[in-house]
Amino acid sequence: MAECRVLSPRWLQGFGGGPVGFVDHTTLCFASGCFVRFVDTQSHKWFFFKGPETGINTLASSVKSNRFAIADCGLHPTIRVFSYPHFQCSAILKGGAELEISFLSFSYTGPYLASFSGLPDFSLCVWDWMNCTLLCCHSLHGVNLLGLTFNPSNWKQLFTIGDRHMSIWSVEQSDNVYLLRSRPVSLPSEDGKEVIDEDVVLPGRHDTMLGLSVPNLPVSARAGLIGEVAKRFVPRNFSKQLLRPCSFCWTSASQLFVGCREGHLLQIDCNGDSFTISPLFPGPPGSEETLQPGHVNALALQKLGLFAGGTDGKLHQLIIQSSEVKVHVCGDVGSSISSLVFGEDHEKLAITTERVTAAK
Repeated sequence: MAECRVLSPRWLQGFGGGPVGFVDHTTLCFASGCFVRFVDTQSHKWFFFKGPETGINTLASSVKSNRFAIADCGLHPTIRVFSYPHFQCSAILKGGAELEISFLSFSYTGPYLASFSGLPDFSLCVWDWMNCTLLCCHSLHGVNLLGLTFNPSNWKQLFTIGDRHMSIWSVEQSDNVYLLRSRPVSLPSEDGKEVIDEDVVLPGRHDTMLGLSVPNLPVSARAGLIGEVAKRFVPRNFSKQLLRPCSFCWTSASQLFVGCREGHLLQIDCNGDSFTISPLFPGPPGSEETLQPGHVNALALQKLGLFAGGTDGKLHQLIIQSSEVKVHVCGDVGSSISSLVFGEDHEKLAITTERVTAAK
């Protein structure tokens, strides 16, 4: 009988634009078809890990725990957590979605992992991957996300964004019972100043002598809306074009910087159960030291300041002092930037474009 040998692939599918992250101080990882490709940023050598045959839908990595997690494609997808560089399966998490898992994120402290499932669940889940336990899950009622991340200083706090959505989530615990509580962040209008009040009350019979006993109802109640739909409803006459968040990053002081497609930069200060949102205006309008629409599609924080990239292909350094922001152009990669990721030592920066991932 002929000897059976395992064939080693000589070609792998190229980068498809998914998540990119550091799995240790020098190694990048990203999904490449049904493989996970690892690139050593010092020696520039690459190697691969064979994933599920159905393909990899999304990926996340953690430098703190030297782990990476992949979510496969297909019905009832599972999440698998592997150690690096031994590639031993640390956990298999099931029951988080029916059709797809869109995003994964490791916590910076503790063995916790967050996942978001797309159609039809639209559910945010928090797992204890070390014990293969689903701690809590919350449905977003049809709201799709663009990203999620843990607070680096507190694993019980998460942040999610969508095209018209920003929320700060708290993981509440009583003994071994966990619950996710959402605090939506109101998006400013395009002028960056006015925050839309979604609980609009229109004048009615209560303003007349004949309606002294009529309750003062919000317009969402008059329209017969309930639940999350009522909270998001704004009458056409009262609505304005809102900013569209597209990128974000935490600071060690539990602050958030959020970039918007219109070129605006928002700062959110989280103080316990309350938060404040402040628009930042970089540079005078029309000058080179300002941000244009599409310039903050990716954000990354480093000790030298906040770095941003976008459709112009330029890497911008943002130096924030109080409410003033100074913008400096650090380089040009020649293609639209989709993500920026710093390594654990903040010396290596991974820049992802539509065609390639580079480390500087």
